[in-house]
Formats: sequence, C-alpha cells, structure tokens
Amino acid sequence: LLVLDLNLPDMTGVNVYSHVADEHLRCIFMTAEATEELIEQAMQLHPLRLLRKPFEVKLFRDLVRSAVAA
Repeated sequence: LLVLDLNLPDMTGVNVYSHVADEHLRCIFMTAEATEELIEQAMQLHPLRLLRKPFEVKLFRDLVRSAVAA
C-alpha cells in the first residue's frame, strides 16, 4: 500500500506512483491543494481513494485496514 500526497517538493504524487506502480500496488492519494488537472491525472491511475485534507482519521484508518486485508 502506497500513501502519497499529490503535492511533493520535487515532483507530484502522480509522478512517484507512475515510477513505482505495478499491478499489485494499491495507492491512496491525499491533497490539501491540487489543480483539477492533477486530480484528473491521479484518478486515471485508479487509486483506492483520493482524500482531500483535512479528512477524518477514522476514514483513513478504515481505508488502510481494508486495503491491507484485501
């Protein structure tokens, strides 16, 4: 399971995921600020979820538990 922010200092979370992705790697993206274009790029990668900050810790915990159990 990979949890990535869309806005990173040197590249986007989409770039990171594109470099390491394989058919078994699942991803949760998160962002406080992202352009609609970047969000569209992220969604084309079929993440488990894209969370907008702030989000509820319980939601995040449940997503992680579900992803790890699958």
